[in-house]
Amino acid sequence: DSAVPVPVESLVLAASHAFTLLEHPLAERIARAAVDAGDPFESRLLLGAALSAQLRIAEGEDVLVTAVDIARDESERARALGRLGLHVAIRAGRVQDALKLLREGLDSLDDPAWRTFLTADLTKIEVMAGEAHRDVEAPRSGDVVARANECIAGALLGALGGDISTALARAEEGLELADHVRSMLPNITDLMLLGRYLALGFSGDSAAADALALDQIERARSGRSEPLGMWIALRASTALLVGDTASAIALAGEARPL
Repeated sequence: DSAVPVPVESLVLAASHAFTLLEHPLAERIARAAVDAGDPFESRLLLGAALSAQLRIAEGEDVLVTAVDIARDESERARALGRLGLHVAIRAGRVQDALKLLREGLDSLDDPAWRTFLTADLTKIEVMAGEAHRDVEAPRSGDVVARANECIAGALLGALGGDISTALARAEEGLELADHVRSMLPNITDLMLLGRYLALGFSGDSAAADALALDQIERARSGRSEPLGMWIALRASTALLVGDTASAIALAGEARPL
């Protein structure tokens, strides 16, 4: 807000921090400043993600498409395609379009690490579409970002597929990697904890799942970055698992405006 010039790298870093803290309007504002300051790619990726998080669907998609178009190497292209695919599937609700986008994007990549990264995002959307059929394997990529993305997919797919031990192992590995990849995978901690929650719930340990959700709700209410609404909604799911319909309805009502 001052007249002092700010290095573009600092703007990109600040936008990334704001997004990680779920301060999406602030992330949008700083990312726009970074675009104006001449950053060619990272700022647009962050701007598209911030717009998407605010449910500004068309604006977010336009920016993310631009990020794909201006990507200068396979790292940038894979990350932009992954973010765009998840936006199209989750925010816009066009799951089949997202699958087509990522499958075609995968064919355009040669680097094994970034093919692995994008395959993990494709697997997440296949799970949403009920099409996932891959075996859950230990992450194979030597690139830390691609490996972390494999952990996210492995934890979620393992939990949903009933492979509880693998899901928990992938969640633990992903949490260990989180601090090293947060600038590129800003929601990794939440997703890893979600994988752990699902694994605990599907294993029948609803008490442990509920304890995890309660801990994250406490952290969120103390001003940390965990998404409060998601964890309250997950507690509603836990209540349904044990047949406590009244609590499930009350918790879902609490989560809805969040």
